[in-house]
Amino acid sequence: MIEVRTLARMGGAASFYSAIERGELVRICPGIAVPVDAWRAWDADQRFHALIHATVLRFPDAAPLSHLTAAALWQLPMLSAWPGRVETLIEKTNGGRSRRGLIRHAHGLPGRVVDIDGFVVTTLARTLVDAASVLPFSGGVAMADQALRRAANERSWLAGQVTREDLVAESSQPRPPRGRERARRVALFADGRSGSPGESASRTIIAALGFDAPELQHEFRDRDGLIGYTDFYWEDAGVVGEFDGLTKYTNPAFMTGRTPSEVVIQEKLREDRLRALGPGVTRWTWDDLRAPQRLAVQLERAGLTRRRRFSATRD
Repeated sequence: MIEVRTLARMGGAASFYSAIERGELVRICPGIAVPVDAWRAWDADQRFHALIHATVLRFPDAAPLSHLTAAALWQLPMLSAWPGRVETLIEKTNGGRSRRGLIRHAHGLPGRVVDIDGFVVTTLARTLVDAASVLPFSGGVAMADQALRRAANERSWLAGQVTREDLVAESSQPRPPRGRERARRVALFADGRSGSPGESASRTIIAALGFDAPELQHEFRDRDGLIGYTDFYWEDAGVVGEFDGLTKYTNPAFMTGRTPSEVVIQEKLREDRLRALGPGVTRWTWDDLRAPQRLAVQLERAGLTRRRRFSATRD
């Protein structure tokens, strides 16, 4: 990162603003910029991390970092765009105010904090509950599901960091009324068996549409052995549901050396084996989640019945 105050001490502050005007630097926040090539190469998560770093350089007393800022540092998934400001907690009686690029929440300082790459942040449980209080229900669930899943994985750096009981207990702590009930519902709804943010979002929409809760990661086998673990399974209706995020066809991490066409063929063979056991299989994508009624029609056509028309899990 390039700080104008550093250049000013060297007599070159004017070059900082000239480089921005020429498009060679991208201003992240007042007085701090990065080379344009680096900015273009970064994804949304990396750009938000750069904003966090720059803001802390500007406001060294911004600690502990909280809410969505802490969520980013905990490497939690965001279903929507990251905010344009960094968030921190301060004492309820503190006279400090939010500044340009920095939101100070006067909720009181937590009893425990964590160091992540040199940043002081709220604990994972506190972060998840704070994030759930400001996000749509689906966004809070996506973060909580992934945190629980990674915490249960002994190979994950988050192993043992949080449990569902931790979330329920944290959501019961005194906090501002705004978002408190939503945070509690997220804590009760969270499930570490959900395999991806898309599956988490699917669960919230399925519940809001009034369908019965599916079984997650149901194991299917035939005489040739393990077929796999399905995203969703409604045993009574004999329906398997699969969220298709499409990354399995494009992301090398999921393709494991296969070509997109090989992945498609293997998915087709897997689905044929599932159908041979009896259940019907229906798939959906992000486009279907953005049009919930379309997903409702698809699930009904697959054989599911809506028990109610709305649910308390809606945003």
